[in-house]
Amino acid sequence: MRKELSFVSPFTYAMQTTQNKIIDEQSMLENLGIYLPSQAPLNNFVHHNTLHAFQRFSFKEGVKLAGNKFGFRVYRNLESYRKAYQTGKISGNTLEKIILRYHTLEELPFIKEALLTQHFDDFPQAEVGRIRGQWKSLAHLNIEKEIHTSLFRIMGSFLDQGVSRVPFPFSPQKTLLTSIRELELKTPNCIFHSKEVRALLNNPKLNLSDLLYKLVGNKNLHEAYMEDALFAHPGWSGMVRFLEKNDHLLLKHRKASLYEFLLFQLLLELDVLYTKKGLDWKPLDQYPDFEAHKSTRSNENLYHVLHLWQEAVEFSCFDSVLFGLSAIKKQEKTNLSFQACFCIDDRECSLRRHLEHLDPNCETFGTPGYFQLPFYFLPFEAHNLIQMCPASISPKHVISEWKDSTVSDYDIHLSHKGKKGERKLWIPHISGYSAGLKLIKKVFFTRKVLDATQSEKDQYAKINFEVHDCPNESLKSKNLKWGFELSEQVDAVESLLKGMGMVEQFGELVYIVGHGASSVNNTHFAGYDCGACNGRNGSINARAIALMANKLEVRNFLQSRGISIPKNTRFVGAVHDTTRDEIVFFDLEQLTNAQRAAHENNAKIFHEALIKNAVERGRKFGFDKSRKAPSLIHEKIKLRSVSLFEPRPEWNHSNNALCIIGPRKHNKHLFYDRRAFLNSYDAHFDEDGSILSATLNAITNVCGGINLEYYFSSTDPSNLGAGSKLPQNVMGLIGVTNGIDGDLRTGLPEQMISIHNPMRLLVVVEQSPKKIQEILRKNPDIEKWYTGEWLFLFCKDPDLGTWHRWQNGTFEAYEPERLTLSTIQDWVPYVSRESEDLPVFYMEETQYA
Repeated sequence: MRKELSFVSPFTYAMQTTQNKIIDEQSMLENLGIYLPSQAPLNNFVHHNTLHAFQRFSFKEGVKLAGNKFGFRVYRNLESYRKAYQTGKISGNTLEKIILRYHTLEELPFIKEALLTQHFDDFPQAEVGRIRGQWKSLAHLNIEKEIHTSLFRIMGSFLDQGVSRVPFPFSPQKTLLTSIRELELKTPNCIFHSKEVRALLNNPKLNLSDLLYKLVGNKNLHEAYMEDALFAHPGWSGMVRFLEKNDHLLLKHRKASLYEFLLFQLLLELDVLYTKKGLDWKPLDQYPDFEAHKSTRSNENLYHVLHLWQEAVEFSCFDSVLFGLSAIKKQEKTNLSFQACFCIDDRECSLRRHLEHLDPNCETFGTPGYFQLPFYFLPFEAHNLIQMCPASISPKHVISEWKDSTVSDYDIHLSHKGKKGERKLWIPHISGYSAGLKLIKKVFFTRKVLDATQSEKDQYAKINFEVHDCPNESLKSKNLKWGFELSEQVDAVESLLKGMGMVEQFGELVYIVGHGASSVNNTHFAGYDCGACNGRNGSINARAIALMANKLEVRNFLQSRGISIPKNTRFVGAVHDTTRDEIVFFDLEQLTNAQRAAHENNAKIFHEALIKNAVERGRKFGFDKSRKAPSLIHEKIKLRSVSLFEPRPEWNHSNNALCIIGPRKHNKHLFYDRRAFLNSYDAHFDEDGSILSATLNAITNVCGGINLEYYFSSTDPSNLGAGSKLPQNVMGLIGVTNGIDGDLRTGLPEQMISIHNPMRLLVVVEQSPKKIQEILRKNPDIEKWYTGEWLFLFCKDPDLGTWHRWQNGTFEAYEPERLTLSTIQDWVPYVSRESEDLPVFYMEETQYA
């Protein structure tokens, strides 16, 4: 029998310990570390659930625990919910339905009255910080103010990946404490000023327990003090822990560990205590007024009320979607013009809609943007591999790049290659003046540099996906395959086509469109690229899979597997710049004259669709009030990407709320307002469920991570978000800080979430409930996202047309409420006025006028 999933009770969860002192300390750190942010360095930034440590609980219980423990605001303000109800954004029927999920019919009027009128105390104060924070009241010492400047600057220098003018001294193979010991011995400027701390530093038996006895005394308080110390700066603590477990992501290797980081911090604290003039200190537990308990009283009523409101907001929106998906619009068969396969990214949702409107004979598909091709990429002359697939996948292959001899290698700032292939600095003064002139040009003549920033350089990259030798000696020791065998190429193309249900009819041209983003004022640059490509531009994936699909040997094998691709069909790789609404097509020289003529006509349709897409995006920048021509609005959109003064080049995933997994023909009649991840899937080509299993694995982790990071960054921009990006500085190319001495900011900046309406993701799958349940039973890590309702899962039976909701570990029949425009007319600006019976996300023709 299957082992039933259960969520750990917060009252019975206990930490396992050992008798060995060091192991005991490491065990404490490991248990504390799971609550730290798990955000990667900037160049590997990938969206993730900010409260990942609480996913062992249900959403309702987990966010309450997080709020009590850390003081996070995990729901929106109570008044904002009440205002949404008064303005009709929350349906009255839906609110009552949500209340009845948790209460009896007799309780309904009293609970509803409390939701609408009763006063509740605010969120309780955080538990974390109460022990260590007593230095201020007992010893009149602000210990954070005393040590943070030194701690942050030294850690920033130690972990620096290329910002610092002078690198951190001593070997990168040495640990933090070993390097600091050498600094103390070999440099005149000491970090520590007390002889007691210097003696501790040089003690080979140095451990956390000895330092904690000096600081807090009682052993029973050690873990609490460690927790307070780590969460006084969760950004730095979380980054150190992340890099300790993922040091392969560093371009410049550093041996960082959370254990040594905390040792260093406690040594700094002791150094302050020993050297502060006039301070007569002792361990905290020896002060008469010391309070040893951190527990606080949870505002249970407030959390429950906010949860009811949040579900009412979500299902006032979701029921309109489910009701709209219930009515499948009949599709008339037409002569297929071309097909375009996009990433499921919500920013591609509107472009696909505009293409289908401009050319009703075209077909669009959606699939995770790595296009079922997991690999590492090695750029030309690079020494580090780049992962080009979801973080949850461990690639086994490498695709490498070589330089096109027709492309100039000359740059005024770098000389031509020397005899040994190295690059040398060329006339520093002149190159410096040149860089200054370029900067002035960007600041004062932005429009003139517009064309120079387009993504056309990707056209010149030459990639090698065939089996080849490793071009880099330092990477030969890795157990990886350089290139794909023919059978592996066939498997990849088959997986892509069957995964989208694209197996029977092919147009003359099939476009595989990856996506990326370009901007000059964006510290979170990787967060704008493709999440399915691990925060990278998806152009290499699109090119590689298209070239594989064009190989005659691959097509011959595919035909034996039931996929017959006509000889005159050509796959074309492309990349869509979502910030600028531009598209670049690859390898067009391989097209025949007839195909080239067809492509030129299609390219015009793509161009017009991109202009319309830019106009639609522009309404959220206030451009809809402009009377300028669409092409001029498109130019304004492109200018945002090259402006040094523009903090929001695009809104990225703001307002994401939906993920639809099913045939496009069954959902293209709805207007999603760029809020939906659209994954093409046909249950009839997935008898064993293997396609859906892989799809749910990618979507749950990638789209779920995006959705929840936006959710929590919106509910608490100061603690779970990164605050405003305007005062932020890049620290060591690993993170951003406010000013020069602040904590690393995690989550998303306000310029990415200020218009976001936080909702958990609604995942809708067109497949039988029995098949989905079998898949979830085999994937408990994925199942917990839905059983705990961190995301919502609904399915529509493709044969019966009935709706089912995943609740309490199984599917239950569900009937969506028939919402009308009068109840939720303000959800999106484009709503059909033709009939009160149409769902809010209905797509109307007049929006294209």
